[in-house]
Amino acid sequence: MADTYRGTKSWTERTANVLESSRVQGGGSAVYTSIHAKTHEQMAYSVHRLEPDVSNNVNLDLALTVGSKNIHLVWSITTTAAARSYFYENADIAGGTSINALNRDRARGTDNGHVTAVYNPTVNSLGTELTADIIPGGEKNKSIGGAGHVFSEWIIGAGTTCMIRVQNNSGAGEDISINGYYYVE
Repeated sequence: MADTYRGTKSWTERTANVLESSRVQGGGSAVYTSIHAKTHEQMAYSVHRLEPDVSNNVNLDLALTVGSKNIHLVWSITTTAAARSYFYENADIAGGTSINALNRDRARGTDNGHVTAVYNPTVNSLGTELTADIIPGGEKNKSIGGAGHVFSEWIIGAGTTCMIRVQNNSGAGEDISINGYYYVE
């Protein structure tokens, strides 16, 4: 198996790249293509939301409804205090405030990102919980901030609605940001 990153990139750069394994015809060896390559193909996107002063026990939800092609998704969360994060598949949502997916090739990419993204939709059903994490950050007015990153990619099927939820449980208001990075198959 070929490792195109061995010795060429730092641990952070390797971890931040989303890897897709694909078979090479005839040779049978695996070749890895990063989100960097998908950016050059104009198929890599980001979607984000920063919400200031989220009240205690209130959620910031970021939902993505995938179009006609699968996406490969990773995300990061940053908070100014303690929080919990969840990732759901097949969430049943309505409404919300639209967010534009940004093509990461800013020089040439202009399409819509193959997803419909919204924040803080009405959640009729959460769907299936796929992950749950604690983001440490202190308690009440003794917050120190926290961050969580999911560098293990999730492949989300066409037509699926997935949702990243961050719940403030710090005892006070806090700022929360969610940054999703994905590429389209």
